[in-house]
Amino acid sequence: MLRTTLCAALLATAAASVSGQEIENDDLAVYAGQWVQHKSPAQNGLLMFLTVERGQKGEYFSISCTRAGGVEDRKVSIGYPKPLPETTMPLTLSVDGQPVPATATFTASKRDDAYTKSDIHGYELTFQDEAAFLRALQSGGTLQIPGQTMPVSLAGFTAALKGQSAYCR
Repeated sequence: MLRTTLCAALLATAAASVSGQEIENDDLAVYAGQWVQHKSPAQNGLLMFLTVERGQKGEYFSISCTRAGGVEDRKVSIGYPKPLPETTMPLTLSVDGQPVPATATFTASKRDDAYTKSDIHGYELTFQDEAAFLRALQSGGTLQIPGQTMPVSLAGFTAALKGQSAYCR
């Protein structure tokens, strides 16, 4: 199922990128041709920055969302084609050149048959002030993630984050 969902998302993202339009169907919505919102309750409001180029490199950035007592709880995750040197380690991301300290904690390795045909090593990020990080993303232009070669464009992020609220479970 994960492979089917990822393939559908990649196809929709490629189509949105080429057409320059937003795409929405029963399974997902694509914002700015690069932010993919999964609608399935099983995906926990998964919002992914996904481009063909980043998929081919095995570089991922996503935010999942659950709701407890009416409050949204977001989890920020990153993925790499190779494991980080430590299972828990500090990382300094940057939004438009401004440093954002975080701690990356290994969560799991999952097979990526859509592009890399190998495992993607996932890490959950924790921040001293996650709300401040999300605000920085909303007002920023580019996110740089250590160990990833391609930046994350923040175009469309504010609309995507607002849209995610409807799928937090």
